[in-house]
Amino acid sequence: MIKKIFCVVLIFVSGLSPAKNFEPSPAQPKTARVKELVSSQGIKFWYHQDKSTPLVNIRIAFKNSGAAHMELTKRSVPSLYAWTVLCGSGKYSKEEFQERLQNISVKLYVNADFDHVAFFYKYPKIVSDEAINLFLITLNSPKFEKKEVEKKKQSLSYLLETYQNSPIWWYQNVMMPKMLFEDHPYRDGLGNAEDVLKLYKTDLKKFHEEHIVLDNVDVCIFGDLSEDESVKLADKILKNISRKKE
Repeated sequence: MIKKIFCVVLIFVSGLSPAKNFEPSPAQPKTARVKELVSSQGIKFWYHQDKSTPLVNIRIAFKNSGAAHMELTKRSVPSLYAWTVLCGSGKYSKEEFQERLQNISVKLYVNADFDHVAFFYKYPKIVSDEAINLFLITLNSPKFEKKEVEKKKQSLSYLLETYQNSPIWWYQNVMMPKMLFEDHPYRDGLGNAEDVLKLYKTDLKKFHEEHIVLDNVDVCIFGDLSEDESVKLADKILKNISRKKE
């Protein structure tokens, strides 16, 4: 019996011989070269050139604007902001704005977490002028129409209530943070269903005025752009973002 086991092990080990079963690992791709550039306003941003596709990608995050930086009853404001900021901007309704984006193959979404609210924007270089104008409208003139705010409030409240009634979610997002972050704002989560229903358009406008500002900005630009082009793009975007009101 022992001899049989030994033979099986020997056959198995020999079958894993590097000469027979392992190919040399391919050469690792070169690390993307990321540079730190400076706009004409003196604001640093990250840049990487990628000529493989004629696309431009922009990520603008606003630091210290996530749930952990809000009052306890306002911790859902960043999430509600992310859900409503694309529901109409400037002279465009929600439907009109989304149609304009789709017509020029632009992708735009907004995310909120404990620390940041971040805008992610991708567009074909050939439509740069129109794409950037639409982006600036989003950053500077969100409508926060009452019907859209109420609709998103209900959706977000329902989602949080559903999560809170899930034992796994409750343990991961309520119990664990309280255990791990006893003396840190992370301990209180992203808000609750009841507090969401108490938020209004005024809360979103106040959030936008106080947090979507130049003092908090963190920018990354990468894609089919030269360094000079990326600096000009950063200038165009940043000069249209207001500073925090005193």
